[in-house]
Amino acid sequence: MYKESSVQLWTRITLIAILSPCVASGFSCLKDVHPGNCTCYPFGRTRVRVKCTGITQVPSNLPENTVSLDLSNNRLKSIPEDAFSNLKFLAKIDLSQNKLRTIPRNTFRNLTALFNVNIYQNNIKGGFFLPKSVVALQMSYNDLTLDDMKEILQNSKDITFLNIAGNPLGPNLTADIFAGFDRIVYLELSGSGLKRIESGAFQAMKKIEKLYIRSTNLTKIADGAFNSLSKLIELRLDGNKLTSVPDLTGLKTVEFLNLGNNRISNISSLATSRINYVREIDLSFNNKLSSIPDRAFSGLKQLKVLMLVNNSLASLPEKALAEMSLNFLFLHGNRIKNVDANAFRGLTDLRLVTLFKNPALTSLPRNVFDGLNENVTLALSCKTLKELPRGINDARVVCAPTESLFVVVYSPERRYQVDGLLDSGFMCSKCRQGGYHRCLNCSLCSTGTYSSRDRANSHCLRCPAGGFYQDEMGQIDCKTCSIGTYVPEINYPGKSATDCRACPYGTNTNEIAGYRACRCLHKFYRLDRFGPCKSCPYHGMNCENDTAILAPNYFWKWNSSEKMESYRSFVQNIQITTAEYNKTFSTFEGLLPKPLKCPYPDSCKGGINSTCNTGYQGTLCASCSSYHYLRFNRCLKCPKLVVTVFSCGLILLSFVLLFVIVFKCDSRRTGDNRFVADVVMSCIKIIIGFYQVLAGIFSALLHVQWPMVILSAAKCLKFVEGNILQFAPLSCIHPVLRLDPFIQFVLAVTINVFAVSLILLYLFFKMLLLNRMENSTEENNSNFIARNTLERMEDTTAENALYGIENSMLESTSACSTGESKWEKISKLKKSCYRNIFLFLLLSYPITSKKIINILPLPGACVEKCFLNDDNDCISLLKADYSIPCSTSRHSDFWHIAAGFALYPIAFPILLLALLWKCRKYPQKHKQFNFGLKVFYENYKDKYWFWEIVEMYRKLIFISVILLFDSESDSQIGFAVIAASASGIVYTIFRPMKDKFEDRLQTFVLWVIFFNVCLGAVYSRPTLNEGHGDNNTLFVNVMFFILNCSVLVVAVGKGLLHLIHGCRRKRDPDYEVLEPILGEEDHVTE
Repeated sequence: MYKESSVQLWTRITLIAILSPCVASGFSCLKDVHPGNCTCYPFGRTRVRVKCTGITQVPSNLPENTVSLDLSNNRLKSIPEDAFSNLKFLAKIDLSQNKLRTIPRNTFRNLTALFNVNIYQNNIKGGFFLPKSVVALQMSYNDLTLDDMKEILQNSKDITFLNIAGNPLGPNLTADIFAGFDRIVYLELSGSGLKRIESGAFQAMKKIEKLYIRSTNLTKIADGAFNSLSKLIELRLDGNKLTSVPDLTGLKTVEFLNLGNNRISNISSLATSRINYVREIDLSFNNKLSSIPDRAFSGLKQLKVLMLVNNSLASLPEKALAEMSLNFLFLHGNRIKNVDANAFRGLTDLRLVTLFKNPALTSLPRNVFDGLNENVTLALSCKTLKELPRGINDARVVCAPTESLFVVVYSPERRYQVDGLLDSGFMCSKCRQGGYHRCLNCSLCSTGTYSSRDRANSHCLRCPAGGFYQDEMGQIDCKTCSIGTYVPEINYPGKSATDCRACPYGTNTNEIAGYRACRCLHKFYRLDRFGPCKSCPYHGMNCENDTAILAPNYFWKWNSSEKMESYRSFVQNIQITTAEYNKTFSTFEGLLPKPLKCPYPDSCKGGINSTCNTGYQGTLCASCSSYHYLRFNRCLKCPKLVVTVFSCGLILLSFVLLFVIVFKCDSRRTGDNRFVADVVMSCIKIIIGFYQVLAGIFSALLHVQWPMVILSAAKCLKFVEGNILQFAPLSCIHPVLRLDPFIQFVLAVTINVFAVSLILLYLFFKMLLLNRMENSTEENNSNFIARNTLERMEDTTAENALYGIENSMLESTSACSTGESKWEKISKLKKSCYRNIFLFLLLSYPITSKKIINILPLPGACVEKCFLNDDNDCISLLKADYSIPCSTSRHSDFWHIAAGFALYPIAFPILLLALLWKCRKYPQKHKQFNFGLKVFYENYKDKYWFWEIVEMYRKLIFISVILLFDSESDSQIGFAVIAASASGIVYTIFRPMKDKFEDRLQTFVLWVIFFNVCLGAVYSRPTLNEGHGDNNTLFVNVMFFILNCSVLVVAVGKGLLHLIHGCRRKRDPDYEVLEPILGEEDHVTE
């Protein structure tokens, strides 16, 4: 009876699975399946089986003759309701292990041939229609409720195989759930959250053979719940919270009963349960089971295997095992202290008795084993027994636990109840290799190992390296090493406590080791899970959770992507604190790259990849990415193209207007008899000089966290400092316009030549125009004098003729003398042009010098960066642009060109000094040229005529020389502080400017620079100090903004006052009379 129903069950469920395809290999039968692929296997002459892998949606072009469709282990999240509507021959569908949340109600409605549905391990909620033809339904581990089940099963009463384990079915299993399901042969409800099974719940299941209700927290089974299960063969109720043996009435054919891992304390009802055909009972791991009543199993005549492993049995009375025909009796792992002398009397068929791991059992009655079969094996704890009972053959005794203890479990139907063995430290394997086997050979796991307790693939697992060992056989887990000790990986598995060694250097020895050689101390890291920990570098890395990760604002470079991925795998793996860690990545072979400080603040994200923040790219994240431009060591997002182009044009126009103003103000004087142009130029020199120095300081001191207000004022500052190469983000117009240091050098020299040439060309053509105009004017004057003389001679007497001629000539001469002569105009023109040339050269000198110095092979112009701690894999980079390597052919070509201008930063001020000395000594020679040189000394007292040269060198120091210092050392900021304070002190002592306002403005400028440098020293972030100063407070930002903007505000305000006073003087007639007199001394006559 049993055999026939079993064959029918598996024949119906696995019909398609066991049929072999006509052709061994499949072929691609679907096109345009993206991503993934589908393969078809022939099935008979006209049908195909389809299997798809790597797909995210159900293919829409499935063959109509598909009989089996396997979509398992994919990433399906949804199914169209008509996805299978054309598959009229579909008999089996597998949707297991996807990410489905719902199945549309009518998905399977038209599949009349469908009989096997598998939706195992999804997240499906809600019901759907199931065809009546379905006989095998696998729905375990979803999110289906009892109401969903009712809806799904309402039309499928012919189901024979039903697995709904792992669904939240609710606390109670009522009688109406499976009403009408009279063909079910296999039912699994494990892990479904059931706490109570009501009477009649299985009333319709008259053909069921297997019922699994495991690990559901079941506490109560109503009496009579199994009354109708007359054909049940296997009942598994293990892993619940039952406190007593349930009513087993009706289980007339049950052969295998598992009640292990419950809370049963009384088993007296088993004797009267009428389960007369039961062959195996497992009552293991019921820790409240402390005694066995007399004749507890007396009615179970067919019982061959009795598992009472790891309970709390304290004794074995005389009649506890009476009237039994056991073959295997497992009593190990209890607390048995006393065994009655007649406890085993009558058990003549007994083949194995296990009494080991009962530490309180120190003695046995002398004749306790008398009458047993000669071939019986007695597994005893020889170490705890004082003596072995007399009369037994030593060959029958096995001093367990030992490797020589074997338990051979034989069953004609190949059904085994070995859970108790697996849960008590055994591993079981087939007696013979092959698909058909009649026995299992079980043995104890040796020292250093423990049982996997895997029913499907039983084996012994080695105790992992780390804080674990096992010095006993037959265990289900490992012992823990004492605090601060571990078993090294090369010595695992640990087989005794002496295998546990002290954890290595740098680890926390106040904790258990776990699955590593103890955790690292704070600020320590490791490259080997079972190796020592190293102290975290003082800078560049964040060390936590046993790993070292590149800190923000630092950069490192891996010598290969394989090394980087290997370290990433190691870091991810070492975060796993359980046995699931990957042994392949327990160690990282090699050295970590050297962390390098990123030159620009907030440019580097850090991390294993050493990625750059938005807007940055390249080595050290020191280059701006597309649509970003560099301002004060920060990459800012490009403005709109229209704004960029407009700002370029506006700033260029502003500079042109500035020089036009200087041209037009040559002849106007202020109240203190200074030319307005001189006053304007003096203020321009102070303002632009200040902001040039300020910009140089901001750019040079890379590791200073300047107040955030400087970023918002970046573009304005570039404008005011007069850096025509950077005042507008040209690279935002097009990437081709990005100016690297080489192009900037060429442009700086070119612009100087172009500007001087442009002014000289203007002078040349203006002089030509004046000469032509003058020649025309002289000819007209001569004709006028002659005509006037003749008229007077006709109308006057000879006596008055001479007087008339003389008077006419005087009038004509007077008329001509009211305008300026040609030479006076040319003289003024030359003065203005020479002055503008010298003004431009003075203003452009610091920037031009910087561009030259940037590419010269001077100490500090190039920085060497090594990406490994052993100073290997090094590269020399141009400090002005870290994206450019030094010592390349391009760099060599340009610095050779720059070498031709190398004397300019030093020699140009010296040349000017010589010209100024000559101008002062011979003031009457070359008056126009000397007038242009007044740009350099006009605003200074006579004895300090050379002071502008001092100022030029001061600007050179702050803008260019300071860049040559190591930006990661304290020497740079220290030099800047000394230079700023010295220049301020020296100027304050000598006070070389003659105008009070300009003197005070320059003094104020120098001390503002000193304040800025001191602020930079306070908020500097050198390599040895990773602290972040709070430089974004409102007070700091406001103070910083006011001081640095006040210079411009004061100068502009003074200029407006001069303009207002000038307008008033023009309205005053007395001033108009005095103005020519005041200007006499500066009129030039050729």
